[in-house]
Amino acid sequence: MLLKVADNIGVLSQFIDDAIIWAAQHGAKVINMSFSLTTNTIPVSNAINYAYDYYGAVLVASSGNFSNPPVCFPASHDKVLAVGGIDIFWRNEGNNGPLLDVVAPSWNLFSFNGNNYEYVGGTSFSAPLVSSLAALIYSYLPYSINHDVINLIKNEAYYDTRMINNPDLFGKGLINCVGSLTSLHIANQPKNLILTNYNSHPKLTWDTNIPTLANNINDFSKYRILRSLENQYNYVNVGEVVYDHTLQTHTWTDNSIIIRKGPLKVYYRVVLVMSDDEESITSNEVSAPIGYPSKKFSTSKIDYSLTQNYPNPFNPTTTISYSLPLSGFTTLKIYDILTNEVATLVNEDKLAGSYVVEFNASNLSSGVYFYNLTSGSYSINKKMILMK
Repeated sequence: MLLKVADNIGVLSQFIDDAIIWAAQHGAKVINMSFSLTTNTIPVSNAINYAYDYYGAVLVASSGNFSNPPVCFPASHDKVLAVGGIDIFWRNEGNNGPLLDVVAPSWNLFSFNGNNYEYVGGTSFSAPLVSSLAALIYSYLPYSINHDVINLIKNEAYYDTRMINNPDLFGKGLINCVGSLTSLHIANQPKNLILTNYNSHPKLTWDTNIPTLANNINDFSKYRILRSLENQYNYVNVGEVVYDHTLQTHTWTDNSIIIRKGPLKVYYRVVLVMSDDEESITSNEVSAPIGYPSKKFSTSKIDYSLTQNYPNPFNPTTTISYSLPLSGFTTLKIYDILTNEVATLVNEDKLAGSYVVEFNASNLSSGVYFYNLTSGSYSINKKMILMK
């Protein structure tokens, strides 16, 4: 999918966020960004989070070709695979530093410039090579998620003997296409993850990994539990279980989550962690209902708060709850991704207490929006997704 965000003068930064969102919403599983910005922009950063968290996209960006070392934005974003360059003499090319993830060939590449073919170079040509590898992994492992694809690319990157062993210059190393597609991290995927209700808490059970000919039990360190409370892609580590080869299955119970009937869900996956702390690809996904968003509030002492709108994503109505410990003039406003105000839900003096407001976005187009609560010196922003 090709989306133009530049003209003959340079990158048109005001269109980048729209392009990322449009690509994700129209099925792009890999989004390549062969450009660099000198500063981080909130709209682009929010669009990257949206594409990664809600659509499971792998986002890849060139590290930059400027004289200063730091990796440029958007490659510096924590949900973007930052790609540097390497020339035929095994030297680093492009911006570098601790945020660099991998490198790919960047010198003397044969490309079409719009009129004819020519030899080109730079990290803008390295990034598409990594994006192509991500697409290959998705085609080979259609059940994988962005978390898996990124880990396979990083874990299988390598250092040739002719390269300086310096992660600031080469990140995890030069990409390895064959290695990524034949990795033991695929073979070591935890199997048959199931979720049961144990005293109203989610209990996970999965089969114990059996070492292959290329592994032994000392290579396996532990299992890592990944959980997402918002969607099926924004996984975070919430627990670990030590690997025990004497067991047929391993288990873990999430005592922080209560299973309740309702539309909200919690999602889980498990990865096997090797002795070098590299992860396998994730297990199958399981989920459990965790109830409804709270609309009733306690009469006990409250603090300032602004809850996540529900439902989210929504079409076209959603509810927003907030609490005020002190009376005062209060505003609750909606902004688009370019920070233009599109709606005012509250604009008056409010007594201390808790409130629920409905927002109808029938006159707005799909995309990322933000809502801001301001009361006295307190101010907070949250993100919402309108999906028509």
